[in-house]
Amino acid sequence: MDDGSADHCGVTIQTHSFDDHEVERLARALSEGFDIVATTRANKRRSILYIGKRQLPRFAAIVRPFMLGDLEYKLVPRRGLTP
Repeated sequence: MDDGSADHCGVTIQTHSFDDHEVERLARALSEGFDIVATTRANKRRSILYIGKRQLPRFAAIVRPFMLGDLEYKLVPRRGLTP
């Protein structure tokens, strides 16, 4: 739960311990399994997943029941979008 953060308009999942191929695979799994479009971004010379504001409500609805309440702020982008 702690390996992600709010971004300006969406959220990121910090996948630094995965290689680029594995991050692409995670993005495909989100697309095929949950109909969530996630893109990859470079961060610290590694790839991370980014889930934009249009996909965020669906993503939040799936993960929120499994999150600790103290970490739900990570689902609220810095620009104030409420998922």
